Amino acid sequence: MLIYIYIYIYMKLRNFAKLFTGLLAISALPASIVFSNSNPQIHSSFFVENPTNDISWSIDDSGNISPADKTQIKGAIEIPAKVNVGGVDKPVTGIAIFAFQGCIFLKSVTFAEGSQLTSIDINAFDSCTSLTSIAIPSSVTSIGHDAFSNCVSLTSVTFAKGSQLTSIRDNAFRNCSALTSVNFGNDSQLTSIGVGAFNGCSSLNSINIPNSVTSIDVGTFGRCSSLTSINIPSSVTSIGDGAFNWCSSLASINIPNSVTRIGTNAFRDCSSLKDVTFNWDNGQLGTDKLTLGNNLFRNDTSSQTIYFHIPLGTEDQYKAKFTQDILGTNITAKWISSIQWSITDDGFISPADKGQIRGAIEIPVKVNVAGVDKPVTGIANSAFWNCTSLTSVTFAEDSQLTKIGNSAFFGCSSLASINIPNSVTSIAEETFFNCSLLKTINIPNSVTSIGSYAFWDCSSLTSITIPRSVTFISSYTFKGCSSLISINIPSSVTSIGDGAFNWCSSLASINIPSGVTSIGKNAFRDCSSLKDVTFNWNIDQLVTDKLTFGTDLFNNTSSSQAINFHIPLGTKDQYIATFTQDILGTNITANWIDDIVPPTPTPTNSSDLGLILGLIFGSIALIAIGSYLGYRYYKHRKNSKK
Repeated sequence: MLIYIYIYIYMKLRNFAKLFTGLLAISALPASIVFSNSNPQIHSSFFVENPTNDISWSIDDSGNISPADKTQIKGAIEIPAKVNVGGVDKPVTGIAIFAFQGCIFLKSVTFAEGSQLTSIDINAFDSCTSLTSIAIPSSVTSIGHDAFSNCVSLTSVTFAKGSQLTSIRDNAFRNCSALTSVNFGNDSQLTSIGVGAFNGCSSLNSINIPNSVTSIDVGTFGRCSSLTSINIPSSVTSIGDGAFNWCSSLASINIPNSVTRIGTNAFRDCSSLKDVTFNWDNGQLGTDKLTLGNNLFRNDTSSQTIYFHIPLGTEDQYKAKFTQDILGTNITAKWISSIQWSITDDGFISPADKGQIRGAIEIPVKVNVAGVDKPVTGIANSAFWNCTSLTSVTFAEDSQLTKIGNSAFFGCSSLASINIPNSVTSIAEETFFNCSLLKTINIPNSVTSIGSYAFWDCSSLTSITIPRSVTFISSYTFKGCSSLISINIPSSVTSIGDGAFNWCSSLASINIPSGVTSIGKNAFRDCSSLKDVTFNWNIDQLVTDKLTFGTDLFNNTSSSQAINFHIPLGTKDQYIATFTQDILGTNITANWIDDIVPPTPTPTNSSDLGLILGLIFGSIALIAIGSYLGYRYYKHRKNSKK
């Protein structure tokens, strides 16, 4: 009983001491002043101890929080959902003006579960130069001006799913020079991005502007020198003065016909800009509905040619509208009407004039012929042959394309990306021959055949996945893919053609599945970086006529090369007998390593299962008998000693 009384008295005294210390601290501090709607409001400052960060928080009558002592702010912090004031929990609804301004040791910010935060106020995190990331709760509706300006280490801003953010004010992320991308999400409610909001974000390379945004303000993305492309949604009606000026990496842009105003210097000194798509028709161009400022594309340092893609039959109106004053100094305009498509009776498409093919294009889902829509089912042979200014290809939603014809993109040396739709079943011969900038390609599972020479000399291609629907790798399919580091050959493949991977000089390893029964001559010839090859055939496959090999599979025409061949345990002699020097090729030294453990057999019928169960229970019986005999022997010895 005495011990309980002692504990009770101790706790009371301890709480009194804390209260007394707190009162002394408060009496020594002046009341804090915040400005709300330009009217000064005096309120009490309340401090609570944050058990995670040891931060004392100040909260005003409106629920705006700030640290009582900024020197406490360092590393990672969590903003609480509520603060206890006089025994009452006050919800935190905002980050106060200047709350963390200049907290140079702050690195990351998260928000407690159940956060009711609705606003991040003016200069809240201004000049937090070590801040790298922040996750903004879905409840936030506005970010004040200069809220994160000069956060030069900020690389990531995450908006929670279901974000209610509607407004980003002026200069909110100005000079966040490490910020690389911003994604507002598909369900964003954002309507307003303020003046200079992302100005000077020199590392920003991508941003999605939500469909809810109606205007891009003055200088919003100015000096975003790493921004290569941007999608302006059809909800936007106005692009402000200098909105994209000095975006020196911006290569192309599409202006929707919803835009009725473009301000002065909007794209000034975008020195990499080559392709601009306008969508206004003659009706919009011939009225006062469209307002254009001067020097839209002005280049202050050198001459620049820009290709303007416009609707068919509008060239005269565009030339009249876009005077040199509007285009700007040093700008030469090349006007290109929309692509006119030719389509065969069976739905194979090609451009009527290849000279129109520049930059990014979209393959339509249908083409109107004499008032009748014809579905596009394929890309014709040689459709884009040597279209060297073509940079990317996309396909319209609901594409019904099933075949890409012979040499369809032959020699498209600037083609960097293409996304093949899931409807395609066949990629024909020489389809991407010498597409030297193509780095990656996704072949959908619908594809069942890839023709010979399909990716010949795609020298920038680094990786490719062959779908399980493919059973045959044709001759010379990947010849000269000198940047190809790895490739996955699925178990569905039964044959690899002549020279299929010839001159893939960066290929370091490859796994040949046991289902492959034929490898053609020179299949891996001059793969000078190839060090490890895995074969999976068993002895039964090797000693019969089930496998066919061409000569000079790994031939190196310039220097000696040692390759480690990984094979199943106990098969080394048979592999050595099978892979003669003629098959391996000149200058090849084979190191045979039998380190592959065959997989444990899976019972396929009742007799196999019975055998396995018999072995298991037989082993258990032997252990039991041995244990019993050992015990009897022990008892016998013990009794004999008596």
